[in-house]
Amino acid sequence: MKCNFSLKPIFLLFLMAIGISNTALAQTDSVEVTSDATAQYSDALLASFGRVHEKAETIQRQYRQEMIKAVEETGLSADKFSGMLNYKKDVTSDASDYTSEEKKAFMQAMKSIVEIQDEMNSEVKKLIEATGLTLHQYNSMAGKYAQSREMRRQVRSLQE
Repeated sequence: MKCNFSLKPIFLLFLMAIGISNTALAQTDSVEVTSDATAQYSDALLASFGRVHEKAETIQRQYRQEMIKAVEETGLSADKFSGMLNYKKDVTSDASDYTSEEKKAFMQAMKSIVEIQDEMNSEVKKLIEATGLTLHQYNSMAGKYAQSREMRRQVRSLQE
């Protein structure tokens, strides 16, 4: 039973599902962006981003709960699954420390999570594109939003 999934994105998604936010993940790898982050965006674009970002995070939270449920339905706890994702060897190899039942449950959970992730990505993509933003614009702004306190403040003030 060979694992054909890219585990790093799924591991990050699962970490987010069990309580680590996108913003927290982004902030651990970056330096604070100066207020120049907002200078390139109009207030209208920042307000639009703020609305879509809030909706996207709500959608992602809902799907994260589905991911946790999918894992638990296989008989694995979220902690056990997370440990298996972080396992230094191939979880599915004969040399792993996991039982055949755990390996089978892990693979089923992975399959379910990938399907849920694809559905979530599609829904968020449609949401973003419906606002007139491109995925590139949104991702660029989301990265800056996660890193810039000033941008977060400005977006929040435009939503009030």
